[in-house]
Amino acid sequence: MAVRTRDERWMGDRGMSTETVEATRALLRAERFGVLCTVQLARKPGWPMPSLAPYALTPRGEPLLALSALAQHTKNLLADPRAALYVEARGEGDPQERLRIAVLGRARVAAPEEAPALKALYLAAHPEAEPFFALDFALYVLSVEEVRYVGGFGAAAWLAGAEVVT
Repeated sequence: MAVRTRDERWMGDRGMSTETVEATRALLRAERFGVLCTVQLARKPGWPMPSLAPYALTPRGEPLLALSALAQHTKNLLADPRAALYVEARGEGDPQERLRIAVLGRARVAAPEEAPALKALYLAAHPEAEPFFALDFALYVLSVEEVRYVGGFGAAAWLAGAEVVT
């Protein structure tokens, strides 16, 4: 008999439920900003570095980021592509009762053949970003490996990336 983790005991059979997966997808679609965490390499090697990041979604549901080559998080991703994007549902009241997720994966620069379609998706979500693409901004896709789902106090689960993206 397999031993359940504390999180699995709290969630019971809801850890991999359709409702949990759908709530995760709905949150990613509903929000447009998250906190991007990368691995710091320059100032504090090995430490996490958070930064506010607007995002959109690819057709598969992967986070799509427009990042400047000058930004520290971009330099971090180019050296170590591991990243997490924390997204929280907006709302009133206790933030610990709100739905929130951490999308863990590896960031990659969008391939040239996919960049025009992805740029259109990004600009549909963030039309104010149009001038950035005349500068040094490039599109990055965060390949979803796992998602940490928290649906409120005591409701937590790990989801496989393949469950969340289509």
